[in-house]
Amino acid sequence: MSEKKMTYNRCPLFIALLLVVGVSIEFIFCLSQQCGDDVVFVTTKNKVDLRCDGDCKAGEDQTIESAEECYMKCKDEVKCKTSLYNSATKECKLKTVNRFSINAHLKLESNWRLYEKRLCSKETKIQYLGTVYNAKSCRDVYQKGHSEDGVYGVLRGDKYRPMMCKNLGERSNGWTVVQRRYNGEQDFAQNWESYKNGFGRLNGEFWYGNQNLHEMTNDGRTYDLLFIVETASGYHYPLFKGFKIKSENELFEFKDNNNWGEGMGMLYHYGRAFSTYDKDNDAYSENNCSEMLGSGGWWFEGCGPVNLNGLYGVDDVRGIRWERYAGTKSLISIEMLIRRR
Repeated sequence: MSEKKMTYNRCPLFIALLLVVGVSIEFIFCLSQQCGDDVVFVTTKNKVDLRCDGDCKAGEDQTIESAEECYMKCKDEVKCKTSLYNSATKECKLKTVNRFSINAHLKLESNWRLYEKRLCSKETKIQYLGTVYNAKSCRDVYQKGHSEDGVYGVLRGDKYRPMMCKNLGERSNGWTVVQRRYNGEQDFAQNWESYKNGFGRLNGEFWYGNQNLHEMTNDGRTYDLLFIVETASGYHYPLFKGFKIKSENELFEFKDNNNWGEGMGMLYHYGRAFSTYDKDNDAYSENNCSEMLGSGGWWFEGCGPVNLNGLYGVDDVRGIRWERYAGTKSLISIEMLIRRR
C-alpha cells in the first residue's frame, strides 16, 4: 500500500496514471481538466479495506454497478473522504475518514478497492508512503530503511495505524509527530473522548491521541519528547528525556525523568493529569482551565504558562501559548514529536 509523490498540471477526465516499472504508486482520477483546484480520487496498487474506531459512515452502504459510480457518490457527499468498492459483491461504502485520519485502520482485502478523495492543491503535499510491518514507531520505520518524511501505515501488534514520520538530521531521525498546529484549520476545542482517540488528519493539523501516546510510551522502551516551536524570532527545540503518558485510569498523566533542558516552562505541567472542557482534572479549584483558555485539552496545573492546544492566532491567554518563547503572543506553529532511544 504505497505511493510515489508526483506532480501534474493537467490530467484528462478519469484517466489513470500508469505504474512506473518496479515502483508502486497511486492511481489518480481527476474530475476536471484543471486538477490543481478540483477534486481528485487516489487509489492504491493493493486492494484494501478501510475501517475506523467508532462510526465513520458518510452514507448508507449501497449496491452499485461500478467503482466509478461509487466514487462519484463520494464526490457529491461533502462529508465523504473515501469510497470503497467491492468488485465481487458490488457493495459501495462511503467513509468520513481516509488513510491520513488518526482513527483509521487499513486491512488487506482481495475484493475491496479504496478511492480517496482529495483536493490536490491542498492535500497532496504530504504523501502516504507505504506499509511497514513489525514496527511500533517511526524509529522502527527509519531503521527498516524508510528515510522519507511522510505518512506510513505502521503495524503495531494487532493494530494497524497511520503515523507521520519525520527525520531531523542533527537532531536524530525516526521521530513520530504526535501534534501539529500551523494554520488553524483544525478545531482543537475537543472533548475527552476526542483527545483520547485523536482527531484531525496527518497531512494537516492533528492530535495523535492520548491512548496512542500511552501505548507507545509504555512498551518497555524509553521515549524522548521534542517540541518544534516557531515564533516571530525563529525556531526553538526544547527536549524532554524519558517522556511517558500514563493510562486513562490515571488520567493520562504527563511524566518524564525531570531532565528539563530548555523546557523549564513545562515544569508547571509535569505530573499533571490531562484536562478537557468536559473533564476538569486541573489543580485550579475555582474554574476549569480548559474552558478559560480556549477549550483545548492539556496537562493543566493552575492553568500555567504553556498551552499548545489553545486557539490559533489569538494573542492572549487563550492562544497557542509558551510564555518562555513568545510571551503573550500565539505561536506561529508547533509540533510535538516522540522518538524511542
